Amino acid sequence: MKIKLSLLALIFFTHTVAQTAIPWKVIELLSHSRIDAMADLGHGVVLVGTRNTTPARIFKSMDYGFTWKQVSTLESAEKRSGITCIQSAGDGYCYALNESSEFFKSVDNGETWQRITKLSSGINTEGHALAYGICITKQGTILVSDANSSGGSIYRSTDRGLTFSKLKSFTSKGLYRFTILKSFIIVNGWEGCVFRSKDDGLTWGRLAEADKSPLYATESLGGNRYLQGTEAGNIYVGNGHSKTIKFLAKPGGAADDFVYVGNGTIIYSTYTDSQHVFSSQNMGKSWIDERIVPTGQSKDWLDHVIRIEKKDSVVILGGTNKGFILRTMYALKDLRHNSLK
Repeated sequence: MKIKLSLLALIFFTHTVAQTAIPWKVIELLSHSRIDAMADLGHGVVLVGTRNTTPARIFKSMDYGFTWKQVSTLESAEKRSGITCIQSAGDGYCYALNESSEFFKSVDNGETWQRITKLSSGINTEGHALAYGICITKQGTILVSDANSSGGSIYRSTDRGLTFSKLKSFTSKGLYRFTILKSFIIVNGWEGCVFRSKDDGLTWGRLAEADKSPLYATESLGGNRYLQGTEAGNIYVGNGHSKTIKFLAKPGGAADDFVYVGNGTIIYSTYTDSQHVFSSQNMGKSWIDERIVPTGQSKDWLDHVIRIEKKDSVVILGGTNKGFILRTMYALKDLRHNSLK
């Protein structure tokens, strides 16, 4: 079933703040509705999806995140309908995933959506969502991870999401999100391990173990290098070629997300303790405390953050736990060039 809403432009509360070194512009999108899914469609077009308290809403920006309008609602057959991931495959194709592992497809850049299937029959016994990750590989294959507590699985499609095959589980706990490296694809999760595929997501093996706590935040640093954060708040750096992983720092609470801005600059968010945002200008070897997100909301944090590259600048867009969009820009000429030794 396809769902299409009339395109009603919304006017949002916007202001610029200077409470942190990062000059965030703050946009209230949907009050107290968690924003954990964002996708760059190219040419300034961005989609975001919401979780509780007003779940399943799709918002769209046509101007690199300055202004937004709601374009659709994902119609779910399940009780938990919050959107956990959105990905763009180009040529108008977009895919979305919700907390119950329902998979949705759009062929018109997110304007209308069709529910394709519910992928997982598992259960997350800890109260987390049942699915968090979609990966569009370099070959166009779609991979979806599930967070089944008794052993997460990966679902694989080679026909643009029309059908999926379920791969044999290779972990004793749930899986979380994917990261594409130059030569590999990696996925993390609750077992505290990073797993690697060399063959377009068809087979998987254990790559590295960070620590015993769950792994959420993950990001490519270019080439086959990646950052990995843990629920314990530790940050590691690894390489897809190596089974060793190096501890870098513990700047704050549990790791939620990273975004690699470029040339050594990284933004990092946490969701426990102080719930502060941190930045690094030397590939994660040291961190600057950027304090709380400047939304004016108690216990708000940066839940998901993405990078959009323009000709002469990089746009950083993040969604918060209380329904705000944070936006900032970096001039490419101003980014410091640093690398790990």
